Amino acid sequence: MVELYGASEESYELQISREGTIKVEQLAPVYLSGLSVAAAKRRLEARFSEIYTGLKAGSNDPSKVTLSISLQKARSVVVNITGQVVAPVLTLSGFTSVLNALYAAGGPNAVGSYRKVRLVRGGRLYKRN
Repeated sequence: MVELYGASEESYELQISREGTIKVEQLAPVYLSGLSVAAAKRRLEARFSEIYTGLKAGSNDPSKVTLSISLQKARSVVVNITGQVVAPVLTLSGFTSVLNALYAAGGPNAVGSYRKVRLVRGGRLYKRN
């Protein structure tokens, strides 16, 4: 959801396509795939400023427009957990943390533990504790 308020009042309920873009009337498609919420907001502010000039206005300017974004629904992701867990393959929300994924997997089995947990993305070590 993209909401504009201030000198202009508007809200857009948008969905990110499989290609990672959103389409807004009067704007070229905006690519958002892989961006953090903060980075997506900055990109949207830059693009929406093409049709809402108040987004570039100063804080005391009466033509000031503010943009806010929120996520309505996250896509599901398939998570593979290797090691000593009860249920190694799960489908979870994209907002799920590593600890929540381990909990959803039933936790460690009798010989497993929460020590030496590694997060691997795309075949590369992303993080470890």
